[in-house]
Amino acid sequence: MRPTSLKLTLPSLHLPSSSNSATDIQSLVKRSGVRWIKNNQQLSFHGTDHKIYQQLEAALDKIESTDTGRILLKCIELTSQLKSEKLAIHLNCAELGVVAHCNTDAENARGTGSDFHCNLNAVAYPCGQGISLVDFHACIVFHELLHVLHNLNGERLKVESSQPESQTHYPFFTRRSQDCWVRLFF
Repeated sequence: MRPTSLKLTLPSLHLPSSSNSATDIQSLVKRSGVRWIKNNQQLSFHGTDHKIYQQLEAALDKIESTDTGRILLKCIELTSQLKSEKLAIHLNCAELGVVAHCNTDAENARGTGSDFHCNLNAVAYPCGQGISLVDFHACIVFHELLHVLHNLNGERLKVESSQPESQTHYPFFTRRSQDCWVRLFF
């Protein structure tokens, strides 16, 4: 005779919960070799993507190893302390970019904090172009941190076309600006 019911149980999987992963990120921050990450009270991390965190940490380490990078990081740190503004770095996001906490204050010399949406994989890595992945990520992070500094100082610039329907993207200028950043930064 067949049983009328089966009692099946699945073995439990011990996957880290998001709160544990968030705790893991905070422990990585505390152990970071990057001074700007470890000692910055105005900086907070949101999300649990360890790979993005490690890419960001390597990029910031590279930035911190240069004179220009140290100046940028110090300016952001001191200005955010002076104005009591925060920089939130979001690790689990689909986009890359900086969003001002208050758009008006980002443009009126008052200044505001920022959200840095840090998906470093959103930009295609140009293999074979003579730049390492860490250097490439450092250029991206450096560029985004410039937006953070402009927001903090209330100096964000907006470019608006008088004819938005005919606005064109100029890939040549984008490529040239990347080349300039690489040369200036390194």
